[in-house]
Amino acid sequence: MCYIVAMRKLLFVVTMASALIAVALAGPASATPRAASSWELADGSGTLGQFGNPTVVIHALGTTSGTQGGFVITYPDGTYVAGSPTCLMVIGKAAYLTGRIILSHGARQQAGNWLSGNYVVIGVQDNSKPSPAQPDMLNFSPGYATNPGCGPSTGTIPVFPITRGHFRVATGSSRP
Repeated sequence: MCYIVAMRKLLFVVTMASALIAVALAGPASATPRAASSWELADGSGTLGQFGNPTVVIHALGTTSGTQGGFVITYPDGTYVAGSPTCLMVIGKAAYLTGRIILSHGARQQAGNWLSGNYVVIGVQDNSKPSPAQPDMLNFSPGYATNPGCGPSTGTIPVFPITRGHFRVATGSSRP
């Protein structure tokens, strides 16, 4: 019975996160200017094999008119945090997404300072084709009460290998 309740909660969280990302993609872009290229992309998901095995899902596109998309961090214990990006910065193979938290719940919510209205920075590194020998990397911050700005911040350099999944990080001068 407990397994069924856990699966229902997971289904609810995934459904809510998908809806949140769809709304964020359909909504107006933020006013974050882009200068380095016409577009920057961070897309994919990855699960860490440590720190409680969190999974991070990112769908973010930064253009000259702003950043659109969404992010979700989930833990097997039912903790989740979801929101919309305020900024995306790509540096080489690494992407740093700063996002505003819209939804959060669970045992790790207070410890991570993942309160609605706070901000989180997620760092991902795309190591091309996913392989156990050279996996993509991931890291994310606790919540910030104020916007920490765009780019890497303390504790967000992607240094932890993912055990499952893949991230795509790209930049360009035409549509992705």
